[in-house]
Parts: sequence; C-alpha cells; structure tokens
Amino acid sequence: MSQKNYILPLEVKHLNTLKMSAVDWSTFYLYGIPEACFLIRLTNDSTISLFLSYDGVTIADIIRNKSSVDLNYQTNSFPNNYVSKIAIGSKIYVKKSANVGSLGSVYLSGYYNAH
Repeated sequence: MSQKNYILPLEVKHLNTLKMSAVDWSTFYLYGIPEACFLIRLTNDSTISLFLSYDGVTIADIIRNKSSVDLNYQTNSFPNNYVSKIAIGSKIYVKKSANVGSLGSVYLSGYYNAH
C-alpha cells in the first residue's frame, strides 16, 4: 500500500492589534503551534508595524503594516529530501512597534504534512 502525503492548513488565528501593546508580547496559541508546520504566514492587516519573536524576548523580525511575511522552513533543509519544520509547541509572538492606537488584526496561517 502506498503512503499518501497530505498537506493540510492550520486554522487561521488572529489577534486584534487594538488590544496589543508595545511592551507585552501576544501569542496566537497559548500552548504553542499544534502541528509541525513547514510554512507559516503572518499577515498584518493593521495600521501599525509589528515586531515578531520566537521567544517572547528577542525581536527577530518586523512585519510592516498592510504586508505579510512567509516563514518557509523547508527552504532551509539540505539535503532536500529532509523536511524542515517548526516544532509542535513552538510559540510565535507579536507586539506593536510603537505604543499608539491601531486598527486591524494580524493573522497566522500555516501548513503541515499529515500522515
């Protein structure tokens, strides 16, 4: 019997930037990402740029307002027959780049291989 390789999406999560601050980090999943994703997309549909962190301390990237960032873990794998993924339970944090009012949300979507 042949093995099938399915790609499934995570349920899209969102955070309202109006409720965020420039001091405290917000996370999409309290207990971390539920699947080992090979691609995560963060879409900032708000009126302010956001900082991105993997540990809730260090700023790793910036997501400009009205833009998106793809975190493609598979392109980092070598040799190419190995699969790179962000680990189950990993947290991705975001916070405002400045403590000003904002409208809109930031969305997290992701894709993983189901076995």
